[in-house]
Amino acid sequence: MTKALGIDAFFLLPFTALVISAAVIDIRTRKIPDGIAFTGLALAVATNLARSFVYSDYSYIVNCAAGMVAGGLPLYLAALLSRNGMGMGDVKFMAMIGSFLGPRCGLEALFTAVLAGGLYGAALIVIKKRSVKSAFAFGPFLAFGGLTVVFFDGFIHLVLAAVYHIPV
Repeated sequence: MTKALGIDAFFLLPFTALVISAAVIDIRTRKIPDGIAFTGLALAVATNLARSFVYSDYSYIVNCAAGMVAGGLPLYLAALLSRNGMGMGDVKFMAMIGSFLGPRCGLEALFTAVLAGGLYGAALIVIKKRSVKSAFAFGPFLAFGGLTVVFFDGFIHLVLAAVYHIPV
């Protein structure tokens, strides 16, 4: 069963609204507002506290913090290494996604986003719409990765486990 079904759907409603809003804004302005990322982080902490009480399982808070680090740290390092190739809005946005989804799903969302963004960039280069140095908004791909994991978590996990020989 995916995260999008059952009582977890209630906790993922703010997540869905935030990632769609951020994606639309990033497409239009090429910036993800701090207000969305920080509001999302606060909501992630609040919803994971609520989940802890609903399920009497306090690992949700630990997963929230670990997901924030697992989602944000790789993009933070990429932003440092790329020298203005990636904005800090993407880093904060991915930290928010990771805080909602936890470390494993956050990394799966990041993997999905990088794969989708890479395919999009390669397609633009092949059809000669852009060059290798061209930039595009990455926030929509992060949103796509997050929502894909929400709805297809089991499938993505099985594919990654098979490709990288990770035990399920």
